[in-house]
Amino acid sequence: MKITKVTIWREQIPLVTPYAIASHQFDQVDLIYLMLDSDRGLQGFGCASPGTFVTGETPAMSFAALEQADDLLKGSPLSDYVSLLRRLRTTIGDCPAALAAVDMALHDLLAKFFDVPLVDLLGRSVAPLPTSITLGVDEPELTGERARAFVDQGFRVLKLKCDGMLEADEARINSVMQVLPEDGRLRLDPNQSYGFDDLVQLSRRIDLSRIDMFEQALPVGDKGQALLPEKLRRLSAADESLHNEQHALRLAQEPLAFGIFNIKLMKSGGLLAAQKIASLAEIAHIDLMWGCNDESCVSIAAALHLALACPSTQYLDLDGSFDLSRDALKGGFKLIDGHLMPLDKPGLGVELA
Repeated sequence: MKITKVTIWREQIPLVTPYAIASHQFDQVDLIYLMLDSDRGLQGFGCASPGTFVTGETPAMSFAALEQADDLLKGSPLSDYVSLLRRLRTTIGDCPAALAAVDMALHDLLAKFFDVPLVDLLGRSVAPLPTSITLGVDEPELTGERARAFVDQGFRVLKLKCDGMLEADEARINSVMQVLPEDGRLRLDPNQSYGFDDLVQLSRRIDLSRIDMFEQALPVGDKGQALLPEKLRRLSAADESLHNEQHALRLAQEPLAFGIFNIKLMKSGGLLAAQKIASLAEIAHIDLMWGCNDESCVSIAAALHLALACPSTQYLDLDGSFDLSRDALKGGFKLIDGHLMPLDKPGLGVELA
């Protein structure tokens, strides 16, 4: 099977509800879609959602990188997909979201060729898991109201964005805890906004028995991360500190500074690179969380399929498509009682909306 046509287009999509994190405000997202046609009549889909403030990649860079990949992809046999991705890493590797779009589109085509869901081609090994859904930085009372609305929708795992203001964050956490059901869990994501002393103090002032993790609380490179109490290090998830397999190799050295790796396809550059990170995590006995930006259903589906094929997967944070007011694609997964489940369809199970 050969790739006969490459289609790239960009859409600026408003978010249903704007939200804030420690250092940014979001009200829309730029997505760059990719469609690969083949001589067998099959189509593979991908999408880039660059996190500019994390990787430095802009939507314009993603679009240009995919245009650059066009000549290499067109006419290439699908059986050469690994070599194609290796070559593209040398040319557009500074645009990991664009590389991820190509990677997932090729994997989508490959699984469709074998007429199986991608997760089965990769080796399904994990039962369906609940995804967390995110609460932005807001006033404590409003935070509690939004948390209750998510709980009423069936979500039992919430992720709360924090801004490093100790008293305000504690109030937000307490407002969520008041509405969280007994079987509910809370994840905290300060986006590097905490210092060592305040983080330790926060951990002592809240009920850690219901906290899954602190996601990248300290700034990237902060030496205090390795000096945190062991329990707090085990609850710490590397996000902005972890882009690629080189970062993973460094972070997998003893003593572990993080007990959890947050893998995002838009940081790693796609499924092949993410698999390498997952393998290193498995060897080092580090749990995996699979995260996202605001993304199309196709890239959420790609992360979900790979997550369920990795034995070290413990957490999903794949709520990025819920934020979109529209999407050029549809399908990919179903949401049941807060659990994400891939569709029983070939490939990633997505199609044009």
